Amino acid sequence: MLNKCANQECKEEFRYFGEGKLFLRDPHAVFGMGTGEILDQCYWLCPSCAGNFKVDFVDDGVVVVPLKAA
Repeated sequence: MLNKCANQECKEEFRYFGEGKLFLRDPHAVFGMGTGEILDQCYWLCPSCAGNFKVDFVDDGVVVVPLKAA
């Protein structure tokens, strides 16, 4: 969820949309405005983790996996 970094090893708390990287489970879904429903589908990586990891979605949640070296 959106309250802290999706990387379980990281303790960084979410503060601003302009920092890090957001991942949305279903980017084509239509969410009710003002319901908070979208927050259940958003995951965030802090700026430090976003440079090294990505979020992948699995059946019952998410996993944080390392980015492949280019």
